[in-house]
Amino acid sequence: MEPHLLAGNLKKSFLLIIIYFKLLKLHDISVVSPLTNLSPLILLVLSTTILGEVLTWLQILGIFVIIGFTYYFETIIHSQDRKDKDHKFHFRDLFEKDFKFHMSVFFMLLAFSLAAVSDRLIFEQIGQGTVPVITNLFISGTIVFIPLLIYYIFKGEGKEVFKFSFKFPKTMLVGFFTILSNFLILLAISLPNALVSLIVPLRRMSTLFSAVIGGMIFHDDHLGKKSIAVLGMFIGALLITI
Repeated sequence: MEPHLLAGNLKKSFLLIIIYFKLLKLHDISVVSPLTNLSPLILLVLSTTILGEVLTWLQILGIFVIIGFTYYFETIIHSQDRKDKDHKFHFRDLFEKDFKFHMSVFFMLLAFSLAAVSDRLIFEQIGQGTVPVITNLFISGTIVFIPLLIYYIFKGEGKEVFKFSFKFPKTMLVGFFTILSNFLILLAISLPNALVSLIVPLRRMSTLFSAVIGGMIFHDDHLGKKSIAVLGMFIGALLITI
């Protein structure tokens, strides 16, 4: 095993675990989850300075359009799970958060961005192709799994985790498609001429497809706003590919 492969995955995985789950423990997911869509803004800076990626103004504009409408779309989706608040209160709640919350969010977004840059640098060292991608995916997944399993064992819920995982077919199905999704993203990042600063924003559009598959986009609630958000995301994707 390449030492830099293990070191790179350790750094990115522990950062994401600690910061993201800490935020979810202290704040509602409807507040934290949409904020993850802002990570491409920091990635845009890091990919330019560290990886030397060069984008056109239309591509940069497309990134901002995708980020904005994806963020807006996810606030609407999460508001449907909270009948006590409309999605417009999401932005008001953000301004009411303290400085510690906003700094935690910034470091969370930084960790997400560094993870993508780290993957790119790793593949530049070990090469492209299916084998390096699977190796990287296996190591990062193991690093995430072991600490979480130890955490639940200490809480006395280790057996329940395994029972839940193998008892419900839907859980296994979600796990399979999550692994497949991560594999395809890493495979794209490993390609020599691929731009990480474009791949990650396009991945954020998965929110749209998740909503379509789940039937959420066709609910009557905020249908007009959802349609505007969807149109905006596709316009952003078009600008990136021009």
